[in-house]
Amino acid sequence: SSVRGGQLERFDLDSRRWAGSISWENEIGPDTSEGLPGAGNFVGLCGGTGGRCLLRQDQFTGTLASLDPDTGAETVLCRNLPAAAPDTRTSWQCGVLASWYTVQVRDADGTYRLFLVPRAGGEAAEVTQRQYVSARGTEPIYLWDEWQGEFFCHVDFIETPFQDIDKDGTLYHGTRVEDVLALLPAADLQDAERSLQASRQRLQRRLEQALNDLGEPLALVCQGEHWIALLPAADLLAGSTDYIPIRDRAGCTP
Repeated sequence: SSVRGGQLERFDLDSRRWAGSISWENEIGPDTSEGLPGAGNFVGLCGGTGGRCLLRQDQFTGTLASLDPDTGAETVLCRNLPAAAPDTRTSWQCGVLASWYTVQVRDADGTYRLFLVPRAGGEAAEVTQRQYVSARGTEPIYLWDEWQGEFFCHVDFIETPFQDIDKDGTLYHGTRVEDVLALLPAADLQDAERSLQASRQRLQRRLEQALNDLGEPLALVCQGEHWIALLPAADLLAGSTDYIPIRDRAGCTP
C-alpha cells in the first residue's frame, strides 16, 4: 500500500487573505490481480443538493467520517458500511442530501449497493429497492434529492418493444425506454419495491385492456416498395384515387 497526503487551503473573500489550511493522509491499497487500484482510506470532496463537504471514506473498515474544514477534526458517522480487503477492487460514490449522505458501494464482484447515512451520524441503512434495464442489468435506484422527508428518486425503467418501417422501407424492431420517477418517504423505502410491483401490474392490466379494445392488428399489406406519381392538384383536393404511375423505387416503369 502507499500513503499520500492531501491538503485544503482556505481563502477569506472578505479580507482577501489566506485563512489557514488543513491536511490529511490518504492510504491506497496494493493493485488487484487485474492491475487495478485496490481499496483505500482517503478524503474526498462530496456534493449534492445538500451542499458540499469533506468525507473520509475508509474502505478497509467500512467507516465514513466527516472533516471540519476549519480545524480538520474528524467525526465518525458510521462504521457498518461494507469493508474490503486492501487488494480488492471497490469504489464508494458519496452524495450529500439535506438530512442524509448517500453512499453507493461497488463490491468486489461488481454488484452495486446503496446506503443511507444520517447527516448527524448513525448506522448506515441499505436501500434494498432495485431497478432493472436490459442495457445495464439490475442496479440500485437513484436518489436525486430530498424534500420534506421524501426522496425524489429514479425508481424504474419501462421498456416497450416496437416495430416500424425505416426510410428505405425495411421493417425494423427496437425498444423504447421510459424513466419512472417517484417521491418516496424515507420510512417507506423498504416497502417501495412491493408498491412499485403493484403499480406495474396495474399498468400492465390497463395496457392489455386498451389493446383488447383496439381489436386485432391490421395485416402488413406492403413493405419495401415506393411509388412515384404525378397527381393533379385538383384531383388531389377532390380525393381522386386515379393516378398515372411513373416509375417504382428501382427505376422501372410498371
